[in-house]
Amino acid sequence: MSRKTVLIAAIILAVAALALLVYLLASGLPGSSSQLRELDANAQKWESQHVGHYRMNVHIGCFCPFFDRMPVTVEVLDGEVVSVIDSQGRHVPQDDPLRAFDNAKLMTVQGVFAYAREAIRTADETTVSYDAALGYPVSLSIGRIKLAMDDELAVRISELQVLP
Repeated sequence: MSRKTVLIAAIILAVAALALLVYLLASGLPGSSSQLRELDANAQKWESQHVGHYRMNVHIGCFCPFFDRMPVTVEVLDGEVVSVIDSQGRHVPQDDPLRAFDNAKLMTVQGVFAYAREAIRTADETTVSYDAALGYPVSLSIGRIKLAMDDELAVRISELQVLP
């Protein structure tokens, strides 16, 4: 083979690899479509229950400074957080770091669904388990970068009570 032929072959392979990468990024990570279908089915199950008022325990596991305050007990009314109480029984105000940034999204069932959807689409590893009766996520585990350390996030929802 001539040097020119090898160069052309290398360029064609590089373009093909780039096209495959763009396709995978545009269509989501492999396996994510089945996870998204499962998430959609459970979100629909949750929505069909018309739960407007509920209380639940939320445990956010990460390399965060507030791990000793977990789980928190969250009350939600019509999609809005009404109150958050930490594991020591103290009220958690809205400006507390525990409720800041992405953690605020994890304080409602709808927020956990949205967070899980984004993670399924973008993270290297995402695992979600759902409540069989109501469909809400009971556990969410995210590894944003497969080989990275300290980027994992785990969320567990327990003792969800539907309130009047």
